[in-house]
Amino acid sequence: MDAELKRDIRWKIADWFDGHRGAMLRDLEALINMRSVARQAENGAPYGRVCRDTLEKARGILETHGFKSEVYKDCLAIADLAGKDGGEPELGILAHTDVVDATDDGWLSPPYEMEIRGGNIYGRGATDNKGPAVASIYALACAKDVAKALGIEFKKTARLFLGSAEEIGCLDVRAYAAENPMPKYTFSPDSNYPVVNVEKGRFELDFSAQLPDTAADGAVFLAELSGGKTTNIVPNFARAVLKNADASAIDAAIAKFKAAFSDEQGACVFAVSSVGADTELTATGVAAHASNPQLGVNAQTALVWVLARLLGGGTARGRAITALAELFPHGDFTGGTFGIAAADEVSGKLTLSFNCTELSGDTLTANLDSRTVKLSDDRDLVAAVTEKLNARGFTVTNATRTGCHVVDESSPFVQTLLSVYEAYTGHTGYCRALGGTTYVHDLPGGVAFGCEMPGDDHQIHGINEFMPIANLITSAKMFTQVIFEICGVE
Repeated sequence: MDAELKRDIRWKIADWFDGHRGAMLRDLEALINMRSVARQAENGAPYGRVCRDTLEKARGILETHGFKSEVYKDCLAIADLAGKDGGEPELGILAHTDVVDATDDGWLSPPYEMEIRGGNIYGRGATDNKGPAVASIYALACAKDVAKALGIEFKKTARLFLGSAEEIGCLDVRAYAAENPMPKYTFSPDSNYPVVNVEKGRFELDFSAQLPDTAADGAVFLAELSGGKTTNIVPNFARAVLKNADASAIDAAIAKFKAAFSDEQGACVFAVSSVGADTELTATGVAAHASNPQLGVNAQTALVWVLARLLGGGTARGRAITALAELFPHGDFTGGTFGIAAADEVSGKLTLSFNCTELSGDTLTANLDSRTVKLSDDRDLVAAVTEKLNARGFTVTNATRTGCHVVDESSPFVQTLLSVYEAYTGHTGYCRALGGTTYVHDLPGGVAFGCEMPGDDHQIHGINEFMPIANLITSAKMFTQVIFEICGVE
């Protein structure tokens, strides 16, 4: 592509988005206002009716722009910007319309009612991933219209995938890729700029213990315990109910916590109240994505720390809580207590976070989430963690693991994305590692491209998630440019 044509294309892209800004925001609002959280399967809706309806809404936006789209097995909308060669797609863009659930608690506006404040779009999915999905739809539409206006045609095909099960393990794209060829080059706008070419590995592990409801007369006793509900979110709230608790002992344990954690990990608020003859103790921290647990304050580990000092080791429940406090020290995300701490230059540091627990009857269930590094790919981390848990009286009930995903940063595709990023932002492009996983984790050569700019934190999976409007528009322009660069024109 010569310099003059590239300049004309960029000007046309800018003009097109100037004229479509309002429509983009209206379409994004329609998607954000749908609570597309994966639920139990229904007829024709494998991840719940709202997820399927949201996918249909996105499909309608595509058809408004003149694209014929299909829905693969009721879970993945697909649309093509066809190239002249009629072959398999050269470029694939993979976004999703499902979200991690949110309640109104702590939000300045309802999470499923989009609101614009101070140039930012607020609402669940604004960044993860409905905003980028709309940017991708409009990039496909812009590329089509700009090519027509300039009297040129694409040589190769670009394909857009809009999924509905990314947040529960990318089940939709994995099913499609198992049966169909994927495009030669793929990116997912579901992470950070400039380019994420390394995605850490991950293992999740569920474990449990049987804890009889027995205690000596008059001794402090744990009756109820609940922490986080979502595996990949550092919990911002945890609750316990105690019998025979002494108010002064609780105050002393909380004071010890504050003395032990004088840094940001001590920013946990405890509250004590009466529940009949019992005492309720709650902890409120700061939620974060499990890929970056150090950005949060884990209310669950904070509460366990305090409970361990109240309960002691005289009961099965006290011993279990003490074990949890020692295996998952508050403020420690390294996995060092399990002997699995690791780091390398390619993928950074291994992290481990204790995010879910529930005491129901005599059964304690719990879950941990670890993001692993390339150096650990050949080590049996699950066995190492299981051994430590078994030694403290816990039984592992389920474990899953995936390895790291690494793409050579010198590849032509990565270099093209970096050049587009530099052209549209004026900043130097570089590659980075990600603790989370995206749709491209199992796709050879696939990378993440957008949509958070370096240094930004859009509160993904957290309270008051947002997307700057300027960022949304710039991302859509960059995606359009990438379509022209990768698919080529004549």
